[in-house]
Amino acid sequence: MGKIRVLSLLLFMLVVGIYSLVRIHHRVQTILLGYEIGKLKEHESQLLKKQSLLTMDLAKLTNKQNLAKRINIAGKE
Repeated sequence: MGKIRVLSLLLFMLVVGIYSLVRIHHRVQTILLGYEIGKLKEHESQLLKKQSLLTMDLAKLTNKQNLAKRINIAGKE
């Protein structure tokens, strides 16, 4: 009867230990994903800013006055 009690206690400790390791692993992975998300959001912000600047450049290049100037310059050459 004593051996069964000791084995049950060891089995319980083993299960609790494995559960704890799984929880720790899960927590570490969650933290690492959080850092990765932060980096990706920063990169997204930079890309959106670049896109905005390019959109403004495109608007400048394609407005009617600039196009007319380009056509006149090209016609003179």
